[in-house]
Amino acid sequence: MERKRLLIVLYGAKSQGKTSTLMQLIINLAGGGSVVENSINSTSLKKGKYWDGRMIIKYEGHLIYIATGGDTWGICRGNTDFFESDFGKQTIYEVDATGVIELTSTEKADYSKKKKKPIVAVCACRPSGDNYGAIKALHAYYEHALSNYTEQLWIRKKKEDDNITVANEIQKRIDEFI
Repeated sequence: MERKRLLIVLYGAKSQGKTSTLMQLIINLAGGGSVVENSINSTSLKKGKYWDGRMIIKYEGHLIYIATGGDTWGICRGNTDFFESDFGKQTIYEVDATGVIELTSTEKADYSKKKKKPIVAVCACRPSGDNYGAIKALHAYYEHALSNYTEQLWIRKKKEDDNITVANEIQKRIDEFI
């Protein structure tokens, strides 16, 4: 029997800071510091805005997968494949205190072959992005994978919520779970 897992969904309308909050969470989990922050920014920051990505972090001896995109059914379905280590042609990054590296096809195959799955899966979701398709994709995944998850946590992100504070709250929930 697989170890139980936690699914965290940061949801909210467009331009509320979901991606920025999850990037801050990635920086926190990777140990913080200017090296990892600069590496995240050089990998994911384009024209002053974060672009979505799928990241793997080894934290406290556990794998945590974070997918910052979640605007549509298709993106959320790709995220759920990512959470099951079915990477296909997705671009996947590993993040640690030394920075960000893109996984090679061989490294991605190793994760898939060994069925390395996260203990915590985190993603964004814009419920109204495509007539609620994004939220439906995540619910369908959770129903399918329900026996593998102990808990599902949905956190609403509003523009006025401080990204660092919300990232710290999510990290606290992760710490409590593991």
